[in-house]
Amino acid sequence: MKRNYKPYLVLALTLFLAVGCASLKNKYTPAGTWNYVVKDTPMGDAVGTMSITSVDDGFSGKMITDNFGEGNMDNLTIVDNQLTASVYLAGPGITIDVKGLFEGETFTGSVNANGDEYPMTATRKVVQ
Repeated sequence: MKRNYKPYLVLALTLFLAVGCASLKNKYTPAGTWNYVVKDTPMGDAVGTMSITSVDDGFSGKMITDNFGEGNMDNLTIVDNQLTASVYLAGPGITIDVKGLFEGETFTGSVNANGDEYPMTATRKVVQ
């Protein structure tokens, strides 16, 4: 007696595609504008925005500070919600290294400037 496995194969394929599409649809992205604070720098707390945009297979970004100027996020990588980037700030003429972790609508990390490390936190700006 020969069994017909075709209905089972179709069901399994349908379930696989449904789960796969749902996971792609709900994949987390850090793209957006983030309000951040870098605490206790020699010039006080640094506040500003970090804008992250999805491009091709990755991301691009820019940091704008209220008191240190702005700069592109060079060598920006985001893997498993972990961010690393370098930012040249023309105002003070320094390059800072940014690293941290996105968790939902928050970011927790640090900024390294001239060998000193400062804590950084951010929250995603709500679009209205």
